[in-house]
Amino acid sequence: MKTTDSGNSWNDLIITNNAITRIYFYNYTLGFAIGENGTFYKTTDSGVSWNLIQLGETETCRGIYFFNEQIGWVCIGPDKILRTTDGGNNWESSFTNGAIANYDIQFVNEFIGFAVGVYAKMYKSTDGGVNWYDITAPLAASIFDIEFFNQSIGLVVGGTGMAKTIDGGNTWSMVLNSGGTQLNSISSFGNKFAWAVGQDKIYYSSNSGDIWASQSFTPYSYLQQVSCVDSVTLWVLGDRKLYGTTSGGVKDVDNETTFYPEKFLLSQNFPNPFNPVITISYHLPQREFVTLKVYDILGREVATLVNEEKQAGSNEVEFNSHSS
Repeated sequence: MKTTDSGNSWNDLIITNNAITRIYFYNYTLGFAIGENGTFYKTTDSGVSWNLIQLGETETCRGIYFFNEQIGWVCIGPDKILRTTDGGNNWESSFTNGAIANYDIQFVNEFIGFAVGVYAKMYKSTDGGVNWYDITAPLAASIFDIEFFNQSIGLVVGGTGMAKTIDGGNTWSMVLNSGGTQLNSISSFGNKFAWAVGQDKIYYSSNSGDIWASQSFTPYSYLQQVSCVDSVTLWVLGDRKLYGTTSGGVKDVDNETTFYPEKFLLSQNFPNPFNPVITISYHLPQREFVTLKVYDILGREVATLVNEEKQAGSNEVEFNSHSS
């Protein structure tokens, strides 16, 4: 289905007996739809028309990623990664991993890529996806999605929460324990904004995944996939229902909700390293009186930025060192 009016109305574009598991657009015109029984569709006109491409496979396609308009990969069946060098018209098998299903795949540059899947499995390629090898996974349960902000910073989500890398996937550390909530999908915009979903919760970060706020999603819906267009526009796929927002939260019809952190959070100043003028973000779980001061390295007070009652949620204040 396609919308051209921010989701108010939708038109059927692909009619198939096979379930579609993922929609992926490389840019505004080139997109792909994958699904059960080796289903693979391609569009070159922003989804107006779709061409069925025969992969010669009968298993379910789950993950897909394109590095450019010609080179891409798809995770299929219990143990395969297919690779194309002509925009998806022809495919060759680049990896068979021994019956460990891969759920998602992404490359951080032309040569280095990662595939994630069940049983806490993670694979890495350093030659453009021609060869793959097993590496230590950052989560102790199945990994369902992987997302990189840039060549260095990336996130993975799965059965136990979320892990982050800041060195291109060489090392990972836990940034979110989901408390038993299985995280199914993650999406990012730019180098700062990210959303993750799982079961009946949606998570939001505005600092590259260092700090996360969460909210329960009502009415209850098992959340399967999230996809953002920009820093405030995103779509969330629930149990037989699609939700959209243009305010950075989630709305169903006219009912909008807002992200509130579970505890007080003070984010890293931006930009960092320290510039003459910076923005400091802080997050409140409830309305309360806030005092925010700046001190120099000798412990002397330089400025009082906030000294008043503030609303719950995310707040920002600017500090200009030249005026202090």
